[in-house]
Amino acid sequence: MKSLRRVAGVIVLAVLVITAGCPEKQEPELAVDQASLSIDPEGDGGTITIRNGGGGDLEWSIDADVDWITFTQNEGTGDAVVNAVINRDDLRALSTNNATITITSSGGTVQIPVVVASPVAGLDPAYMPFAKGNIWRLTMRSN
Repeated sequence: MKSLRRVAGVIVLAVLVITAGCPEKQEPELAVDQASLSIDPEGDGGTITIRNGGGGDLEWSIDADVDWITFTQNEGTGDAVVNAVINRDDLRALSTNNATITITSSGGTVQIPVVVASPVAGLDPAYMPFAKGNIWRLTMRSN
């Protein structure tokens, strides 16, 4: 009976040692280097770095809530650098344009606010058909 208890004790101890030596399966964790994107009037986009801060395989997709932002890659597995490309033809003129980029993954979801400044319209007096000596007032408004 004593030898049976010893054998059982040795087995339990061996199982505990083996189990303690096995690493736990880590889950993927979405990590993004940018908290926000601010794009200047002459800029044509920004870069977003997607990383797996955990273990396992990180599967992800990226999308924006506006049509004027597209991406060089819309989905992937693992780490990636994705360019957000701005189509300035679709921006509201003379105003600040806002959007949200959403990255959805097997390791969580991140939203990145985007601010894009539109360039100020330039007026060249050489192309204005004003008669010499007349005074004109030009008012520009943005909605």
